[in-house]
Amino acid sequence: MGRERARPRQYFYFCFALLISVAGCLLQDASRQRELTKGVTRGNNLLAQNDFDGALNSFYDVWSAARNKPPADLAMYNMGLIYAHPQNPKRDLRKALYCFDQTIQNNPTSALAEQSRVWIAVLEDSENAHEEAEKSRQELERSKQEAEKSRLA
Repeated sequence: MGRERARPRQYFYFCFALLISVAGCLLQDASRQRELTKGVTRGNNLLAQNDFDGALNSFYDVWSAARNKPPADLAMYNMGLIYAHPQNPKRDLRKALYCFDQTIQNNPTSALAEQSRVWIAVLEDSENAHEEAEKSRQELERSKQEAEKSRLA
């Protein structure tokens, strides 16, 4: 009889230990999520102050800590916005395109994936227009040189 009483007690202790373990994991996840949210807020505040490097570092930290789980998509998307921002002295449209593409690739069902597709299309259209304008400028310059040559001849 003594053995039969010990067994339910062992089950109770096992279930209690399991409950404590699961609760600890849940609390740790909640704490981690709060830290990621604080990182996104800090990045947004820095971006609002035009501190592009600080905002980029903050979003990068969030992205690397989140590991393709929310808010990693938001962090990567915001990094794309920073790289595309016209007031950013380190503006880099290729990096912006990369960030938007990564947002789509790593989080295809995210609401930010569609916004990233729009940004990619806008940036590619802008790049194409810039290239066409440069070609037109070069053709105009050649035409001016040819007109000057024929005038002098």
